[in-house]
Amino acid sequence: MAQKKKLRLTKSLFEVQNAFKSANVSNDMMLWFNANKDRALFMATLVKVDIEKSKIVLQLKEKVPFLEKQKQCYLKLFDDEGVSSCNVSQIVDMLLVLDFPNEIVMSERRRRWRAQFNKNDGKNATIHFSGQDLIFEVLNASNSGLAIRLDDRIKLSPHSAQELKVLKLNGIDLVDTSASVVMHPSGISCGLNLSKEIPEKVFDQFIYVDRPLAIDPKKLYADLEYREVVLSNMKQVLAKIEKKPKLAGGIKALKINRDGSNYLKDHVELLCETICSVGKVLGWMTEGTIEKLIYVAYLHDVRFLEQPHLARIADYDEFKEKKSMLSIVEQKMYLEAPAYSVMIASEDAQNSPDVEKILSQQKERPEGNGYPAGLKYPQLSPLSCLFIICHEFVDYILTEPNWSFREFVVRSRPVYKGPYFAKILQAVMSLEKT
Repeated sequence: MAQKKKLRLTKSLFEVQNAFKSANVSNDMMLWFNANKDRALFMATLVKVDIEKSKIVLQLKEKVPFLEKQKQCYLKLFDDEGVSSCNVSQIVDMLLVLDFPNEIVMSERRRRWRAQFNKNDGKNATIHFSGQDLIFEVLNASNSGLAIRLDDRIKLSPHSAQELKVLKLNGIDLVDTSASVVMHPSGISCGLNLSKEIPEKVFDQFIYVDRPLAIDPKKLYADLEYREVVLSNMKQVLAKIEKKPKLAGGIKALKINRDGSNYLKDHVELLCETICSVGKVLGWMTEGTIEKLIYVAYLHDVRFLEQPHLARIADYDEFKEKKSMLSIVEQKMYLEAPAYSVMIASEDAQNSPDVEKILSQQKERPEGNGYPAGLKYPQLSPLSCLFIICHEFVDYILTEPNWSFREFVVRSRPVYKGPYFAKILQAVMSLEKT
């Protein structure tokens, strides 16, 4: 018997997913389970998916030692899906029966077609069920599926034989679109797998689309010669980061200019310029500090290079609001983002300790309602305070077409308390041109 491929034990399903991708096997299902501290990889062909019994039946390519009933295993559904957890229900000769997973984790390839909505921009679907036409809130959507918020009007289950049809999306008619139901573990939402893809014309108005960046970065500067110094440093730092193997692919994608609609690219570049401009007004900027803060700006969201929709979640409060809409993997990625950035920074022995401190404190808030440590403003370093304010300012610019320095400062002062925050907001106000 051929020696089984094994994957090194890892705590991250995201890393395992990438390992599966690199195996470059298509048209089969890839599975693995823990065996003697290693993860044993094996192959199977899909026989059928039994929705009624919530089972997946597979034909094993060869006998798999140590695989037994009730054992937890992980599966990779073809090329377009991510890694999902399930239990072994039965093994009969070369047939393997799995309990249907609680959720299917989507890969980045599918994620590109997932709609992202403005925080207050409601979407709805009209669904025909049990002789009624009912309207439900849509939480998110792909081109062939919806996630809707459940309520007490109807009871859905994956075993239901009743016909369900999606009649409209945001008031636009869909034709002959039946749907099957995937229940989410939370019980407050469910997924609808559509029999037909949503027409592009409908989906284009339904999806959240980035607007072009509506700001001339020169507006941030009182000294345009200083801006040339900042831009030069941005190029040098980016070239340095590109050499990191773990980040090379993501940074390359970040550099691509998608007609002004690349959120992460706009966000990071504008953050670099904002933090250096405000820092100069404060008198805090030396040549070393410029490089240090630009480095932090590029590294702060590196955990989201593969899942850029997570970068849109502004803070821990918004994360808690959206938690039920995120997969377990996405929740883990969001919460581990500061620590992941610190890990990447720590691999460079030449980095200042300030870099790791700012990255570790980037998601903290002055009243202690941030994460991971729940620090309050007296515990935050001055440069961390600068980064937090500038990050908030950039998010404000990217969501408010008619932004102004004054409005941002007025709305921020009640929230960002403490001497350092007050001093930084005063510096932002000084950039207001009269």
